[in-house]
Amino acid sequence: SFENIRIFRQHFEQGSSLLRSVLREDQHQTMMVAMFEGTEKLLNMNISEFAVLEYLEGLKLAAKEFSLKGLSGEKFKNSLIEHSDSSVRDLVSSS
Repeated sequence: SFENIRIFRQHFEQGSSLLRSVLREDQHQTMMVAMFEGTEKLLNMNISEFAVLEYLEGLKLAAKEFSLKGLSGEKFKNSLIEHSDSSVRDLVSSS
């Protein structure tokens, strides 16, 4: 539901503040955009709360991994958005 997604988004924003020490500001913003776009696609879908939480945690891990690998700029953005899109597609197809 929209209310659940709103709560997940708030928790994601709060929890992702710890990643600011690893991610640059532009990378952190890209992660936030990917999260909002991904959760927008999950609205009105019959996806379990656990699956949504798993998607969000996976997004944070991917952002951290891409940053530690040295990806930046467009390469970071494109990789993270593709990861998010792929994860959302997997969630929707498996539900």
